[in-house]
Amino acid sequence: MDMENPAPIFILCSERSGSTLLRYILDTHPDIYSPGELQLGMLINYLHVSISRTLGLVAGEPDGTFGPTTQKEIHQIISGFMEDQARARGKKIWCEKTPYNLLHLPMIRWAFPAARYICLHRNSWDVIRSCVELPVEKIPNWILHYRTVFPRSAMAAWMGAWLDKTSVIVKMERDLPGQAFRIRYEDLVSDPVAALDPLFKFLGLEWKSSMLDRVFSTPHDLGGGDDKILKTERIMKDRVGLGQPPNPEWVAQVPENLLKQRDQFHQILGYPL
Repeated sequence: MDMENPAPIFILCSERSGSTLLRYILDTHPDIYSPGELQLGMLINYLHVSISRTLGLVAGEPDGTFGPTTQKEIHQIISGFMEDQARARGKKIWCEKTPYNLLHLPMIRWAFPAARYICLHRNSWDVIRSCVELPVEKIPNWILHYRTVFPRSAMAAWMGAWLDKTSVIVKMERDLPGQAFRIRYEDLVSDPVAALDPLFKFLGLEWKSSMLDRVFSTPHDLGGGDDKILKTERIMKDRVGLGQPPNPEWVAQVPENLLKQRDQFHQILGYPL
């Protein structure tokens, strides 16, 4: 398989945006291997440290730089592993969906310059509602940073996180329009066929709507994501929220500047204000 043909796929999203459902759908396609969350962005960072200080130095690349020898080696290591896993399952293309990859997006773009990105969005209040409803033991550690930034309001912390993650994804869409495809969770579950037709055209793959009947009967790798999907039997339209906070107190806890930013992104994404 050529190094960049077919190019790998990365799902970019915030947590609680439906990425586990999307990866199940993609993994059901006969050509796509989409495993559990593999933290490949973090892996690229660690490999960069090790390889730039060994092979990179031998090739004359200064310590800590992003030279072509280091890039090629990292690319080959990860591509070789992922392509082997895909071939073992009779697949041709691999797809990674770890939400934490947003933190390492510059490294991913450097290591895989031809990668394609599926940019998955969900209405801010529905993401926040889903996060707040998580059991205590499943609340993500990254929210601690935002609670430090917004110590007086948990709602402001959740909104600040959504804004940061959404801004990274929207910037990617603008920077690489030919390599990025936007899809909204609400469209995916409300009318899967209409949402997926252009997605698979973007990926250059044929698909049949009958594939949707096999999403939850096809075996998928475990690891990361929403474990509620293990008990799911169909794509449910009733999972779409109202796009509104459950009570006015939520809005009152969010600073006005964050609400204005939220409205700006909702307008970009086609959500009601």
